[in-house]
Amino acid sequence: MSTLSAKSAVVFCMALFMVQPIQFGVWLSRIAEVQTELGLSKSALAFALLGMPVGLLPMLYFAGAIIDRIGVRLAFFGAFPIMLMTGVFPALASSVSDLFVGLILLGMSFAFAEVGLNVMAAQLEKSYQISIMNRAHGFWSLGIMFGSLGGVKMATLNISVLHALAITGVTLFPILLIISWYLPKQMIQKQTPAKKYEPWRMPSGLFPIIVFVFGATLAEGAMHDWATVYMREAPWGGSYYDGLAVSVYAGMITFGRFVGDTLNLRLGPVALARICISFAILGVLSLVLSGSIWMSLIGFGLV
Repeated sequence: MSTLSAKSAVVFCMALFMVQPIQFGVWLSRIAEVQTELGLSKSALAFALLGMPVGLLPMLYFAGAIIDRIGVRLAFFGAFPIMLMTGVFPALASSVSDLFVGLILLGMSFAFAEVGLNVMAAQLEKSYQISIMNRAHGFWSLGIMFGSLGGVKMATLNISVLHALAITGVTLFPILLIISWYLPKQMIQKQTPAKKYEPWRMPSGLFPIIVFVFGATLAEGAMHDWATVYMREAPWGGSYYDGLAVSVYAGMITFGRFVGDTLNLRLGPVALARICISFAILGVLSLVLSGSIWMSLIGFGLV
C-alpha cells in the first residue's frame, strides 16, 4: 500500500474522529441551561444524565457484532444520521423523564458511531502498520472542544439549545456522510475474529490497570457532564461563558493525548500515570478552593 494512500486514509480517519462529537460538545456546553429551563435539582439532573450510559453500554456489545457483519462504512451511513437526529432529543425534553429517555436514545446511537470509529482506526493500524489510536482520540477531544466553543458562541447570540443542536446536526450531516463515502476500501474488509475472551484467565497485573482506567473514565465523564453546572452555580457564573469550562477541559485532553505517546516513551507509563494523577488532584483542589473564574478554568485544565 502506497504512502500516499496511507496518508489519505489517516486524514479521513482523523476528520471523522474530529467531526463526529461536535454536536455532543454543543450539548455539553449547554447542560446547565437545560437544567435551569426544566427546573431540575442536582439529583434529578444526575438521574437524567444516567440515560446516556444506560443506552450506550449495553448497545456496545450489539454494535460490535453488527459492524463486524456489515462493515464500517455502511454502519456509518446508518449510525451518523440517527446520531445527529437523537442529538436534538435532549433539548426537546419537558421533564426529567423526557431527558432521561432522550439521552438513552442518544447513547444507543452514539455506541454505533464510537465503535465504528475505533474499529476504523484499528483496521487502519493493521492495514498500514501504523500507530494512530491515541492521535485519533486526540482529534475526538478536539471535536468536543470545537463543539463546546460553538455552543458558547451560539449562547451569546441567544440561540436556544434546541436550535443550536439542530443547526449543528444539519451542518454536520453532509460532512459526515461525504467523509464516510470516501473512506478507503481497505477499511471495510472483514477482520479475523479475535480469540474468545476468558475472564478467569485474566493476568493479575491487569486488575489494577482496570481500576485505574475506571477511575479516570469516571472523572472524565463527571467533568464533561457537570462542568457547566459547577460554573453556573459559582459566584462568577451564570453567564453565556459557563460552557468555556468544557472547552478548556476538552482542549487540555486533546493536548494530553497528542503528547501522551512521546511522554510515555520518555518517562515510562508508571511515572506518567503518577504525574497525571498529581495534576488531576491539584486541579480538583483548585476547583474546590477557587475564588475566580480563571482559577476554575485552570482547575479544569489541570484535571
